Amino acid sequence: MRLRDYFWAFIPLFFATAPAATADDPPTPFSQAVTALTGDWEAEDWREGGLKLHPSIYTWQSDVHITFYAEEPAAGRDALSVAKLYFEGYDLGDDTLDPTLVSMRGAKELAPGILMVSYNWNYAYDDNVSQFGVITTKAGSFIPFRTNCERDDPDRQDEYRLELCIKKIITLMLAVQGAGTPEVSGKLQLPLPPSPVSIPGWTMSYMSDGTSVASSSNSFGTTRGSIMISSPRNIPEEQLPQAIMQFSEGLRDDVQDEGESVRPTAKWVGTTADPWLRREFPHDTYDQDDPPIIMAGSIRLPDGRIALAGTRCPNKNWLKSCSDGIEQAKLQVKSGIAEFRQKAIVAATLRPLPTDGIRDAQIAGIYTRGRNSVGYGGYMTGYTIDNFLLLKDGSFCDCVEAPFAFINPARDRPKNPGEWGKWSRQGNKIALRWDGGETDMIEVDGKNLMVGGTAATRINGYFRHVSGGGNQAFGGASGYLNQSSYTFFADGTFATDSSSSFMMGGGTMADGPDVVGGSSSGGTRGRYEIDGYTMTLTYPDGRVSHVAFAQYAHEMSGSKRDWIMINGTLYFHDDDE
Repeated sequence: MRLRDYFWAFIPLFFATAPAATADDPPTPFSQAVTALTGDWEAEDWREGGLKLHPSIYTWQSDVHITFYAEEPAAGRDALSVAKLYFEGYDLGDDTLDPTLVSMRGAKELAPGILMVSYNWNYAYDDNVSQFGVITTKAGSFIPFRTNCERDDPDRQDEYRLELCIKKIITLMLAVQGAGTPEVSGKLQLPLPPSPVSIPGWTMSYMSDGTSVASSSNSFGTTRGSIMISSPRNIPEEQLPQAIMQFSEGLRDDVQDEGESVRPTAKWVGTTADPWLRREFPHDTYDQDDPPIIMAGSIRLPDGRIALAGTRCPNKNWLKSCSDGIEQAKLQVKSGIAEFRQKAIVAATLRPLPTDGIRDAQIAGIYTRGRNSVGYGGYMTGYTIDNFLLLKDGSFCDCVEAPFAFINPARDRPKNPGEWGKWSRQGNKIALRWDGGETDMIEVDGKNLMVGGTAATRINGYFRHVSGGGNQAFGGASGYLNQSSYTFFADGTFATDSSSSFMMGGGTMADGPDVVGGSSSGGTRGRYEIDGYTMTLTYPDGRVSHVAFAQYAHEMSGSKRDWIMINGTLYFHDDDE
């Protein structure tokens, strides 16, 4: 039986009773909807531009899955052209097929509006059945997807059977398409991706100034590419070349490109109406044969605004991937879907704090215990081993990772008994008794009590938190380093960034921006407000973030603070910045 016919054979069966769901911890609303529909599947969060759904018995690394990519408008294209852009040339890594690259040439419709191509392929001990294709929704937009099931192996009792895998995949396809019977149609609405621009295969982050950043690396982390797309704005024509030139500077990797010591060549390419700046580095400055190539240009919207776009392509072998990423970004910006997503991302943050959580008047204070400092590749990382939130009713919890308004003791304590207990003061000690029966003690030394602030509280200076792991943290040659930082100003503004660096063999390689951030102390700033134990951060693009805040009580009399706490993480004041 042909694979396409094999799929068709199961379409009438996809409403059969499914096994009971396995708990997803913690389930997102979308994952809950997936489980309600299938009985035993769940959804991960966005990873590398894709949303992976898989049986609950497996982890996010599951080989049994359907991965949906961000929904995008037709923009004058058909489903086949979208499928080619996403999957043509994808390497299966098969042990037996030659060639192992996916081609959409043989794509056919599984069902109306579901175009796909199928492959049987083998890798190590896995006998795989994969599909690559595009779903056309009732609204006329496209949802690219890829799936994988494993053929039944009588020697494996733990595998998810092929028949059941296909049945669940068909259910999920029809649910996001808005087709099929009423029991399925429209039951799943894909959540928005975390960045206005979403590029499959690339890790997306969204900077505080509205810039979308895509990053990708090889399996060793030694070769990395990046793509950046700015928010659209009005740029006078005479200023556009200079704006593109400045934007291209932001695409440099200061570690690999040796900062200012090595200057790339610059050459204008493209057309007068659509100029792009191509920059290449000298071959003799790189160990690899082909040095990186930086391309920067602009994307014009129908209303005349311009978004700046560019890529740092690590070598010529990456040119197709970098070019495809830029083309997808162009389509999303020009069609307006990127701006739609941006507005939705901002709007999702404009929610008031809950009213049924812990109020400041109920808090006796936060005590920290066991500050530690570790030298790490020229950095000093400071953190607290324990943070305890003490309430005036005699209870305490280890739960300072979010604004306290989100914590409801009556609701949360029974669910997380390992985080809660009772406390009592005994001279210069605080005795703790956890709900599970264990006991603990805090030494009160006059310098480990943290309290909130007021609307008049101002924080000055550069604060950062650095953490690491792997062998490097203990003197070895490999490991990783994560850093996040905030710069606060007396006028109530702030700037923030967050980055990760990977170290292998003693070399440091910047991995690019991560999560919210991206403005330096000299760039566009956001605003911060402090109200008790809550700090509200309003970013330049309009997003609002509420975080738990605390400062050491013994530092409140002066203007300088050596440490502050943000969402349970202790940031130290770096005098060198």
